[in-house]
Amino acid sequence: MSRRRRGRGRMQPTFPPATWNCYDRTVGNLSRTTNPSEAWHNRLNTLMGKPHPSFYHVLEQLRQELTEIENDNERLESGLSPPKKRKKTEEIDVRIRRVVENYEEYEANGDIPKYPRSIGHILAGRF
Repeated sequence: MSRRRRGRGRMQPTFPPATWNCYDRTVGNLSRTTNPSEAWHNRLNTLMGKPHPSFYHVLEQLRQELTEIENDNERLESGLSPPKKRKKTEEIDVRIRRVVENYEEYEANGDIPKYPRSIGHILAGRF
C-alpha cells in the first residue's frame, strides 16, 4: 500500500485504494476479478485461429462475435437465465458479501484488523 520513509512519514502508494478496493463491487454483487474479460479475450483469440490475422479476417470474426453477443442479449431479454457460476464460487461470493456487509460492525467494535483477516480466511479456504 505505502512504504515508510525514514523520518519522513509514508510515501504515496503506487496504486491508491480506490484503484483496487472491491468493496462497492462486492456490495453491488458485481465481479471482483478480471476473469470475464480474460475469458472473452481467450474466446477472441480462439476465434481468430492464428497469431497474426489479416485485417479482413479480424473484421469478419468481430462481426460474427457481435452477432453472437446480440443473440445472447436477446436470450437474456426473453427471460433465459445467464450461465451459472460454480457452486463453490457462489458460496465464496456469499460469504465474502456477508463479511463486507458487516464492515460497520467491525469498525464500531474497533476490530478493523479482523475484517481483512476474515476475508483472507474465506479466500484461503479455511472454515
